[in-house]
Amino acid sequence: MKAKTLLIAFLTATLGTTLAADEYATVRTADGKVTKMKKSEVRERIYRHFGGNLKVPGRQKGRVVIVDAAKDVPQRSLDAVAKQFNVSIHIAVEIQKGEFSLESPKLVGEATLFVVDDPKLPMSLIAPESRWAIVNAAKLKSEKPQFYDARVRKEAVRTLVALLGGCNSTYPDALTGCVTRVEDLDRLADTRLQVEIEQRLPSYMEKLGITPYILTSYRKACQEGWAPAPTNEYQRAIWEETRKLPEKPIQIKFDPKKGR
Repeated sequence: MKAKTLLIAFLTATLGTTLAADEYATVRTADGKVTKMKKSEVRERIYRHFGGNLKVPGRQKGRVVIVDAAKDVPQRSLDAVAKQFNVSIHIAVEIQKGEFSLESPKLVGEATLFVVDDPKLPMSLIAPESRWAIVNAAKLKSEKPQFYDARVRKEAVRTLVALLGGCNSTYPDALTGCVTRVEDLDRLADTRLQVEIEQRLPSYMEKLGITPYILTSYRKACQEGWAPAPTNEYQRAIWEETRKLPEKPIQIKFDPKKGR
């Protein structure tokens, strides 16, 4: 089967793709047959046909910034939060060092999450009407470093979602659900958000002047005429294919009755 046919079938099949537990993926081909293929080969074929993803220029607006005003919060914890929003919500979250004052917080961008270390403050504090919120590392401390790291990630994601307009999920034990003590965070499986939260967030963020970026394929960008120069052989092949002129001129037929 041709690579293109297999790729289209892979992406648009009714039953979709089921990833096996090992290094193989189960795919449904265009003729309805089910076959197994190495995951690496599936990824390569997809990349060969589409050339990877690009951000559509000018679509993302507004800034979401995490200001690290704490002393010992691991950088990897905040990096993980920024990466999650970048991948799942398509928001490029910035991280920078700074200070926090409850009386006069210095905002950065359209929404600012301050990470602080102050025993006098609550575990989190959200002021969406003022476009800022805090996560208090002092209330997340644990004798086990891995617990501390996980708590920071979970509470930062929870608080940032609330700041951006998200609300609780209808699913039980959701990350955005009710937390009444720090130990409740330890019972949450991870920092993933329910699909309903991810789908609603963009409409809420729009009121803050924040819009997510949009991804499109390198092939689509070539077809629309704004793709950057190719960086590898697969993109170069797509670049040349989409710019190839037809062997014969396209004949335009005019129908006087229809006026076109």
